[in-house]
Amino acid sequence: MFLFDGLPSNLLTYSLKEEAAFVRLHALVRKGYRADLGEKDDTGLISLEHPSGASAGAPTLLLCFDGRIIGRDNIRPLNSGNGDPDCIYNFDEADRRFFEDFLSNVPEPTMLQAFSSMTIWEMKMMIVSILFLGGLATGLVLLGKWSLGRIGSKSGSHRPP
Repeated sequence: MFLFDGLPSNLLTYSLKEEAAFVRLHALVRKGYRADLGEKDDTGLISLEHPSGASAGAPTLLLCFDGRIIGRDNIRPLNSGNGDPDCIYNFDEADRRFFEDFLSNVPEPTMLQAFSSMTIWEMKMMIVSILFLGGLATGLVLLGKWSLGRIGSKSGSHRPP
């Protein structure tokens, strides 16, 4: 069974707590979140923002090195269990279920939102691809016209007297 845009559900079950941050990071990015690695001094946290924003159910998050997720917008609680309601912990199976429930409620970004959150490198590659394909199409059209012109000129010179 596949959940969260092609992420197999068995990848969300991890045996080591050290794996939790990476597994959760991949799942969040697949749902449209963008990672901001932050300042040089802040190596234990990754800030994650979704183009839809907190009002659409995608709050700004902090992902800690231990896999804990902290909500920064305080729109709705992330955790209905024990502890801080703005955190999804990484202690047991219930925390994994809280994370999966949270992910299932995160909206997919629209095409416009996905386009606006592209990095400069992604935009450059898209522009280069469009220019390359446009040049290729133009070349094929010109080649076709040239070859049709040559065929037309040859057939026109063979008229019966």
